[in-house]
Amino acid sequence: MDNQEAIAKYFLDPSTLESSSSMSSWKLPEKIIYFSADYKIGYIPNTYHDPKEFGANVAVQFDDNTEDVKAKSTLRYLYNKRYSRILKLKFNVDAEDIGLNSLVADDAKVQIVISHIILPATA
Repeated sequence: MDNQEAIAKYFLDPSTLESSSSMSSWKLPEKIIYFSADYKIGYIPNTYHDPKEFGANVAVQFDDNTEDVKAKSTLRYLYNKRYSRILKLKFNVDAEDIGLNSLVADDAKVQIVISHIILPATA
């Protein structure tokens, strides 16, 4: 995560997916799915602020294909409004574009939600 440019890179290893139901019939892709998010806010503020909602552009890369999707994001302070922030990114992508089409109905969208805590920089 680059706080100064509000850009982050994530990845999803399909072998780490879990479910409360049996997964023995799931046909998971063997390749990692990459996400690169531009949070479109210039920078991630380091001081307290009210919750912010904003758009983001996400490049989703799987195999040799890259899809650009629009996302919604929120930034909130946690723990007495001082120490850490939680950044949440939510977007929909075609299941086929990320190799998960065997898990859902034809032409289905999959909602991806990425949440992470941003800890303050230490000196």
